[in-house]
Amino acid sequence: LQADNIQRGGEVVGIQIFGNVDLVPSFDIGYKVRIGNEVDDAGRMLTDIFYGNFNNAVNNIGKDYNVMDHFEKGWNVQLVPEWKVARLPLAKGEFRAFFDKYMDFATTAGLGQQTLVNFSNPIFANSNHTDDMGYFLNRLRSEFGIDLGEYRLYGNLLGQYPVTTDVLDGFTAENLAAENQSGICEFIINTHGQRKNVDKCWFEGGQEKRESLMNMSNINSILAENPYYLDMWTCNNGEGMKDNMTTAALSGKCVGMFSNTHIISNNGVNNQASLQAMTESNFYWFYLHYLKALSEGASRSDAFFEAQKAYGNALIVDSQNELRGEGNYQFNVCNLLGYHNFGVLEPSAAFSCVNSSIS
Repeated sequence: LQADNIQRGGEVVGIQIFGNVDLVPSFDIGYKVRIGNEVDDAGRMLTDIFYGNFNNAVNNIGKDYNVMDHFEKGWNVQLVPEWKVARLPLAKGEFRAFFDKYMDFATTAGLGQQTLVNFSNPIFANSNHTDDMGYFLNRLRSEFGIDLGEYRLYGNLLGQYPVTTDVLDGFTAENLAAENQSGICEFIINTHGQRKNVDKCWFEGGQEKRESLMNMSNINSILAENPYYLDMWTCNNGEGMKDNMTTAALSGKCVGMFSNTHIISNNGVNNQASLQAMTESNFYWFYLHYLKALSEGASRSDAFFEAQKAYGNALIVDSQNELRGEGNYQFNVCNLLGYHNFGVLEPSAAFSCVNSSIS
């Protein structure tokens, strides 16, 4: 790619990857993070973020790369992409059906912002739900003046710690199906996840209960009626970049999905944080910028890119501070590396965040 860019000249505005890792490789790196005096070594993860610039030496972003050593050994690796990257992680023979669906969606609905529908299932045994996306969406409108257009909220109503945000109804597959039947939308879901499954969880008598909300076998029967975008704040739904919840969704009505190739950490997450505090290794800083850009007319992939840059730059600044237990920048850099735009780079809108500010 670097040689091709030199030959062509001009400016790279994005890289679209067509295919899963069997067709186009990803970067295979270690997931290693320091927390206090201990090291969390959680195996390996795939990332495409290093396709976002040509500044990193190949030996620096090979199999020996991990976030802990990046900071402790002073590795010269650029983490913030210079251009947008998306992967459509399909296998051979699956592209025609996807683009038939995608072009019909683009013609019918356009590629602008769709109605947001949030399904929140906070995962901690605590009535103060700092990981409730619905609460955060309400703040964006009421406190920060960000116009989200129409949006609808659902949340866990079971057990000892139901959501305290005012919601339309519960965190159920039936409500997901009903919303999908009602029309095209962008789902944002935060809950527990695995490679092939999404859970709902609740607590009874202090004990966690879990039940599958959606899995690879039923997602395309639950979300079977209309095209949709799907933004997953869950663990592992993009793991392996093939044979996972993401590829299952994209084989159905889904026309684009955000998901993580490894654990997505809630370390430091706080939906009640001030703007300044949000810059300190808090994943809501990513979603603040994504949703703000979307509200200002950015395409989905441009908004994702603006959010990556804002989140990544804030993490680099925060890495100059003492390593904390919560708001740990190393966990959050792993979030940056693992959270992917799986789908299609749309034509860019007449949009720029260069001089945009949040106040």
